[in-house]
Amino acid sequence: MMPYFTYERALRAEEVGPALVASGGRTRVLAGGTELVPLLKDRLVKADHLVDIRGLVDEMGGILVGEGGGLRVGALVTLAELARHPLVRANYRALAQAAEATASPELRNQATLGGNLLQLTRCEYFRSGAPCYLNGGQVCFAAEGRHERHSIYPRGTSVSVNPSDPATALLAADASLEILAPSGATRTVPIAEALKDPDHDDPRFLALGEGELIVAVVLPPGERASAYAKAMERADWSFALASVAVSLAFDGEGRVADARVVLGGVAGTPRREPAVEAALTGRRVDRAAVVRAAQAACQDARPLPGNGYKVELVRGLLRRALSGLASGSEGATGRASAV
Repeated sequence: MMPYFTYERALRAEEVGPALVASGGRTRVLAGGTELVPLLKDRLVKADHLVDIRGLVDEMGGILVGEGGGLRVGALVTLAELARHPLVRANYRALAQAAEATASPELRNQATLGGNLLQLTRCEYFRSGAPCYLNGGQVCFAAEGRHERHSIYPRGTSVSVNPSDPATALLAADASLEILAPSGATRTVPIAEALKDPDHDDPRFLALGEGELIVAVVLPPGERASAYAKAMERADWSFALASVAVSLAFDGEGRVADARVVLGGVAGTPRREPAVEAALTGRRVDRAAVVRAAQAACQDARPLPGNGYKVELVRGLLRRALSGLASGSEGATGRASAV
């Protein structure tokens, strides 16, 4: 049963932040609702008041070409819109694939990009309401319990992994977040700086100040080849056991001039792989380079007893993504299950 709360529709984005601050954390923002509503029902999030921002499409919607040829993607853009937009599909293929690999078609039609980036951990201990570290307790039950889906780079006091497919692709794309403060000032922050591990005081995977609101995601010019590959327990509609986003820039001779390789589903934040990037840079993406790059992945991982399988899973996904880019085929698509 849903708890009692009051409700209002925001008329301007600038109204939202002050409302959040004034309530002392008892006001929540409602957009697609695919994450917030279940959390409210399960009493994992408390709210006395909801501010509905779905009407703010003029300020927080749309996919527009920005300065220099990049894109500004409004936080209210749905994952379905993101996946099918022609400019995203043409110039940011990994992002389109990541959006399309998220959840079910019904949820993608409802869920927003901003909401997806702000979703909380899918850890079954947290979601069941257990008094774990992220629910106000002192212990991460998954570290000693069931952790097959959890981090192979454990650190701090939680072994949760970031559940967002788009976050992994956005880090590979070197995207930034446009953030509105309660004062009305706007700042743009690289997503690499905004991503964080969840902690006792803030279970989110993004570092936002009190009352701050994501209004858009900013993408640099799409002049790179990219791909996203994902492994799930089921063939569709599931969270990543592991995922890989690859973004490559080539020189005039077909060699990799710059590489960005990001792993998802393996740590509290999507994780850059410098060793893999170094293995690719300066080389053509041929069979030997693919094998060398895959072997370089996860060299410093510290799997828990129940999730060591993720190391080879990541390497297989990396081979799939790179082979797809090398051949120009659809081999890097993120829809197929790998387990």
